[in-house]
Amino acid sequence: MNRLSVLGLATAFLASACGGEPAAPAPEQPAETPPAAAAPDPTMLPTPQQNSTAALSVTCGGQPYSVAFTDFAATLTYDDGTTAELPQQPATADTEPGVTVYTNGQVSFAKSGAGASSVIRFARARMAWEDCVIAQN
Repeated sequence: MNRLSVLGLATAFLASACGGEPAAPAPEQPAETPPAAAAPDPTMLPTPQQNSTAALSVTCGGQPYSVAFTDFAATLTYDDGTTAELPQQPATADTEPGVTVYTNGQVSFAKSGAGASSVIRFARARMAWEDCVIAQN
């Protein structure tokens, strides 16, 4: 072989054995930006929690309340603006047919019927149920 070829091969061999050229630094990854909040899809059906009825103004035992019933809870708004969430209770053997009970253990509402024929009853703790008067808006 010719001297230049041997010298070139030897140089290449030595360069690779010594580490050769320093590796180029990896390009910096751009910081990931969080995705923009997606707008609600108008073609999607509402979830049960989104299906809420308008609040009913009721008077129970002389006390005014505003109650909004949803599929899983009732939201009670007192006359001073404070609210309480009353989860729907599962039906038991003692539950009257067609009556849905919402309670947090301190305040209870029972609702039967729908629309203008709704009957709303109210009780505190373990006191007896009393009928409420639904205000006509």
